Amino acid sequence: MSRNFQFLASYTYSHALDDRPDATAVVPGGSDDAKIVQYSTNLASDYGSGDNDQRHRYVMSGIWQLEYAKNLNAVGRAILGGWELSGIFTAQAGQPYSAGVSFDLNADGNSRSDRFPGVGRNTFRLPRFVSLDPRVTKNIPIHENIKFQFIFEAFNIFNRANIISVNTTAFSRSTVVPPATPVLCTTTPAPYLAPVAAFGTPASSVFSPLTPRIIQLAAKIVF
Repeated sequence: MSRNFQFLASYTYSHALDDRPDATAVVPGGSDDAKIVQYSTNLASDYGSGDNDQRHRYVMSGIWQLEYAKNLNAVGRAILGGWELSGIFTAQAGQPYSAGVSFDLNADGNSRSDRFPGVGRNTFRLPRFVSLDPRVTKNIPIHENIKFQFIFEAFNIFNRANIISVNTTAFSRSTVVPPATPVLCTTTPAPYLAPVAAFGTPASSVFSPLTPRIIQLAAKIVF
């Protein structure tokens, strides 16, 4: 803390490669089917960027104590003293996801981990994540070892649409004849892979796919 100010900045480059090594994928037909490799006899076909691959990440944080009212009178110190500014800025590349299909394409009894043919695992990326989280603190001394703090802080103060989840189903199974397609016979056409228009768009679920701005106030006594 030099001259009432300090900051920390870090950049990390990493690349996680694996073939989906998840120890909890042990119940065939259960809720963990999505964690199983696409072909149990060919683990190499799932080798690629891991689900937790975080290629680039930059974080900067700082604290600035505005202790410049020490020489003022009691009223000036009470109003202008004890203020502290701090914050965290985070920017990181999006994490990977796969182009899946909505049915058991390879007929192995598991439809949760099948991908569109010819497309590797985790070849698509979420958009980058950027957030600035500031904080303003007012310290009010009460006794020699006791002080009261009033805190204003925000998360994603600029309300940037950071997408953390998208629809990963790229194709579905369909027997409906597309519009303007000539029908050559009266029998039901063979199933084919129909593109899903929602692929790659923000997912709608119980958990929001976005990280909206959050503002909160707090008060505490430090002793």
